[in-house]
Amino acid sequence: MHPTFSCPICQLTLEKRANKYSCESNHSFDMAKEGYVNLLLDAMKNSKEPGDSKEMMRARSDFLSKGHYFPLVEAINSAILESHCGARSILDAGCGEGYYFDSLSKLRSSSPSACLTGIDISKEGVRRTAKRNPQITAAVASAYQLPFASSSVDIIMSVFSPICEEEFQRVLAPAGILIVVGPGFF
Repeated sequence: MHPTFSCPICQLTLEKRANKYSCESNHSFDMAKEGYVNLLLDAMKNSKEPGDSKEMMRARSDFLSKGHYFPLVEAINSAILESHCGARSILDAGCGEGYYFDSLSKLRSSSPSACLTGIDISKEGVRRTAKRNPQITAAVASAYQLPFASSSVDIIMSVFSPICEEEFQRVLAPAGILIVVGPGFF
C-alpha cells in the first residue's frame, strides 16, 4: 500500500487512471511522458519555474556521481533499513533528481511492497527522478502543501531540502519516522 495523492484543489483522493490522476470533483492532472505528475498549482509557485534549473540539476548530478556523499547515502540507507519495520510508504520530500532513492534498492528486496514516492518543486528534478527509476512514484509538489492524506506516510526523508514541520506531522503515520539531513557543525 502506498500513500494516495490528494487533489491540490479540493483535497479529495486522486485516482490513477491510464495516464492521469483525477478526483471525484473532476479535477484532472495528466502524467508526463517520463512518468511523473505535476500537482504544483500556479498559485503555489513563487516564480515561473520554481526549484532548481536544468543547469543546477546537471551540476548536482555531476557532483553526486563522483561519490562525495556516498557515506551519507549509506547512513540514510542504514537508518531506513534498521527502522522501517515494515514501512509501506517512504516519501522523499525534496527528492531532486532521485539520488538518495537509488540507495534504497536493498529495502526494495527486503520489503518489495514498499512504495517510494518523491516530490520536489523542481519539474526538472522530478523529471530526472522519474526517468532514473520508473518504480518511484514522482510528483512536482511542495513540501509546504504535501498532496497526501493525513497519517498516510510511514517514513519521510528530507535531505538538504525545506522542512515544513506542520505538513510532515500531518502526513506522517502515528508510528512514522522522520529522517532529516541538513548542514550543521561537527
